[in-house]
Amino acid sequence: MDFADGFLEDDPIDMQSGPSPSSRMTKVENARAEPFRYVCSIEATFDQEVYDFAFNKYARQGGALSRSVKMTGSGFVISPHHVLTAAHVVNGWKTKTPRGRQDSIQAAQVRVTPARRPSANPGHKRGPFGVWKVKRIMTPNQAFSLLKIPTGQTMSQLLLKSRAFDFALLEIKPKRSAGGGVRQLGYAKARGSKVPLGWWCRSGENAIKRTYSGNARNDLRKRRINVAGYPYAETRWDQMYKGFDDVQNVRKNIIEHEIKTRHGISGGPIWTFDGRRPKPRQLVAISVGKWGRTPKYALSVQGLSQGSIFHIDFVKFLKDRIDPQYLCFV
Repeated sequence: MDFADGFLEDDPIDMQSGPSPSSRMTKVENARAEPFRYVCSIEATFDQEVYDFAFNKYARQGGALSRSVKMTGSGFVISPHHVLTAAHVVNGWKTKTPRGRQDSIQAAQVRVTPARRPSANPGHKRGPFGVWKVKRIMTPNQAFSLLKIPTGQTMSQLLLKSRAFDFALLEIKPKRSAGGGVRQLGYAKARGSKVPLGWWCRSGENAIKRTYSGNARNDLRKRRINVAGYPYAETRWDQMYKGFDDVQNVRKNIIEHEIKTRHGISGGPIWTFDGRRPKPRQLVAISVGKWGRTPKYALSVQGLSQGSIFHIDFVKFLKDRIDPQYLCFV
């Protein structure tokens, strides 16, 4: 067991025991270990000026407004061909729309780097499994259907209404190998290794937890959760961080916790670990940020981090787009 940093990933006993929870996030020293190898750094580039969903201001690059705008976040490999992330990581708001409307726009280019690690050269994108381009972005209609309403409402208000659908599925473009074959993300290998990257459900220890019933949600309220991702504010999105905490609340389709997440964690996985279960590591949500920090409009306790759980519409969205052999719902 590794209790040195208070992280429960290696705790083989029930999530109710072990070290006391901490809101502090710490560095992941070995990003190639299970399950961190599936966590990705995501860079989204827009071809026009956009508002960043994560900040109530213009997205900026190099400190100035630009026609080519970058936003960053996290995600994780959920099939050999797909990465799951938060919708607001790869979507922005158009800055010029007809009066009384706010329309969303997808990123023109998205790059995904699994198990990314720091480099001495900021311009060098390091990752043992390479950097991959996104072929297609799939976002549920509910995520941004509320954007076409009067702009008098704040961004926080808009996001709070659609946060349970703040997810997007990224289809990864295959690569051509030197021999003329095709390489898929999930089968990529690090240099000198015979073990492919894999995806969340390929490991026999992992599952995805459906949270349809009241009993399932009550059980989740008693658990501790693990979080991982790439906070931009800490290391410019090349160092993975992890954290754990007791679940503070489950309301409707949102889970809430006190881990001090930062911009860039959005889209990262949230999971539980219970050594007594056949599949001890269960994915329960994806991080969607800290919406509702303005007390007047808050739908949650001020400052709590939130995640979208795998509710019935979320599960259907995935099943309609991913071959079921790559999924492992319980």
